[in-house]
Amino acid sequence: MADARPGRRARLTIGIAQLLLVIAAAALWTASRLPWVVVRSFDGLGPPKEVTLSGGSWSTALLPSALLMLATAVAALAVRGNVDPRGIDVSKLQEVLRSQDQVI
Repeated sequence: MADARPGRRARLTIGIAQLLLVIAAAALWTASRLPWVVVRSFDGLGPPKEVTLSGGSWSTALLPSALLMLATAVAALAVRGNVDPRGIDVSKLQEVLRSQDQVI
């Protein structure tokens, strides 16, 4: 039976991908906090108004996208069990699932 544990190169690739996801999430969060648009209006009846819109106000998908990227990076860490699926005892798995009242 082949060893299901990832090699050093595969672990490095996954680690780099996780790091890039975290960096991208930080960049999206930063972009959501920075000012994107400055709206200046003047109608002649009152004083001129200036409104600054942040990235989070202008594009509401920035923060949820950043959270999704962080969740993806954390999920990749959480499922790193190094378990060979062919090595799982199906009868024991079914027994555990039934003891937890899971539908099989």
